[in-house]
Amino acid sequence: MKNFYLFSIWLLLILPALSFGKSYQDPTKPNIKHQKNVSVAGSLGTLRLESVIRKQGKVKVVISGKIYAKGEQVGEYVLSKINADTVYLTRGSEQLKLELYHHEIKR
Repeated sequence: MKNFYLFSIWLLLILPALSFGKSYQDPTKPNIKHQKNVSVAGSLGTLRLESVIRKQGKVKVVISGKIYAKGEQVGEYVLSKINADTVYLTRGSEQLKLELYHHEIKR
């Protein structure tokens, strides 16, 4: 019976601590809710820049789960420029800018 009481007290102490810890978020993590996504009509749906990869002087990006290099087709658009945290897609005179994450500094 003593073990049951000890176990009950232990549960009462540990369970709130586990659920309380879930409410904290890393303050340095980019705010994904405000990430710049671009909805594009047609079969592409929402385009989202997920990663910029630099390896041995070559730069590639991951847009909505697929890997692209500069000059490649992304649906009806052409990947025209790659920066450290943004890419530009063009179609004629139309230009789309995809950002890796929203630039928000938390204090």
